[in-house]
Amino acid sequence: MFRERDYLSQLNRATCMSLIINAIVVWNTRYMMDAIDHLRLTGYPINEADLQHVTPLLWEHITFHGSYHFDLSEPQRQNGRRPLRIRTEPLAGDRPEDGEDV
Repeated sequence: MFRERDYLSQLNRATCMSLIINAIVVWNTRYMMDAIDHLRLTGYPINEADLQHVTPLLWEHITFHGSYHFDLSEPQRQNGRRPLRIRTEPLAGDRPEDGEDV
């Protein structure tokens, strides 16, 4: 929703939103690639045909409202991306592999 009434303010907000969405897609793509690589390394079966239905265009984990403060020195202290959150227990909807006990 655009609250601004003049064209330049609306254009500015739309451009900022586009930049944010593009950054989210890049971030999600990199982490999705890490997650898929991790699953492959642990022997989890990945159906390549399913990957064409996966999208990085999700942002439920991002809060768009509010004010933000960015510590510009923080990226220099971090070394790479944050680690994946690895689940130790299967999700409720996960199916057991053939031959596994239920």
